[in-house]
Amino acid sequence: MFIVFVMFFGVQIIQSRASLRSTDAQVVKQENKLKTVKSTNKDLKHEVKLLNNDDYLQKVIRQKYYYSKAGETIYNLPSQSGSLDKVNGK
Repeated sequence: MFIVFVMFFGVQIIQSRASLRSTDAQVVKQENKLKTVKSTNKDLKHEVKLLNNDDYLQKVIRQKYYYSKAGETIYNLPSQSGSLDKVNGK
């Protein structure tokens, strides 16, 4: 009878350890995902803050959509391709 109890509780301990390892792996995975989402959220908040700035917004509209004022001519040079990313801090 004693051997049956020891075997039963031994199996229970092994199963609970396996479950604990699985849960720990899921926790690590979700913590990494949380870090990524927080970083993305921080970047998006910064971008929203920049887009609320009228000067920056005009610059983005001019560069991205080739918007110009009356009588103004826009020249798109290859060296300017990354200038918007530099303003964003990317």
